[in-house]
Parts: sequence; C-alpha cells; structure tokens
Amino acid sequence: METTRQYEIAFWIKKNDEHDLCEGVVELLTGEIIARGGSVTKEPKLLKRRLAYPVKKEIEGFWGTCAATMKPEDARSLEDKFKREDRILRLGIFLLPEFKAKSRAPLRRERKPAAAPRKKTSSSLEELEKKLEEILKT
Repeated sequence: METTRQYEIAFWIKKNDEHDLCEGVVELLTGEIIARGGSVTKEPKLLKRRLAYPVKKEIEGFWGTCAATMKPEDARSLEDKFKREDRILRLGIFLLPEFKAKSRAPLRRERKPAAAPRKKTSSSLEELEKKLEEILKT
C-alpha cells in the first residue's frame, strides 16, 4: 500500500461575472480530491487578481490555493484531468516537503574565553633595541 503525501494545489480560474461559477470550479476540484480517496487539509480561498501577462487570452482571473493529502498517482491523474478543463487557466500540484523533528545543535556557539593579552616586559624591549642598533650599524 502506497502512502499518502501532502500536496499544495495552486490554480488560476477564468474571471466570470458571477462568482458562483468560480466557486463551482473549486467545489469540483475538492470533490475530485475526495472522490480519489484524498482529503482537503486547507480549504481554497479565491482572490481576484490581474495576470502579469495574458493566459488563454485572459488578463484577469481568480487565484486560489489549497492543501490536500493524496496518493502520488492520484495527484498525477488529477493534474491531467484539470489541465484540460476550460475554466482553469493554470494548475500546479506541488509536493510539500516532509519535516521531521530533529535534534539540532544550538544555534549559538559557546564563546571561548579570550586569552589575556601579553604584557611586554622591559627586558624584551631592551633586547629589540640592541638588535636594531646592531642591524643599523652594519
């Protein structure tokens, strides 16, 4: 038995004067997900938007996203079916990554105490002076 996976479905619907027709497309999409044995985890909300460029001779449409769990083969067949739907301008089904709880290292590293700066002794300064005098004399 193949496991179900989490998907996000993003779509553009043609703009109609009647908002109910767009809601009908959303109900058709969610109904197909449920009919294929999946479940809708986030209900779609439609937002009226202007397209960046014409798609199928349309310049405005309704943008919507929803989340669902279904089998991978059902996701492929759902995408194939709705890409042929006239009322849908664009459709994308994306696999969401699975997040597992991992024990992570702390974000901040513990700072090591800084080494105390060395104090220059007068003897080392005297030695340097002598070496400089020797170098300059030659």
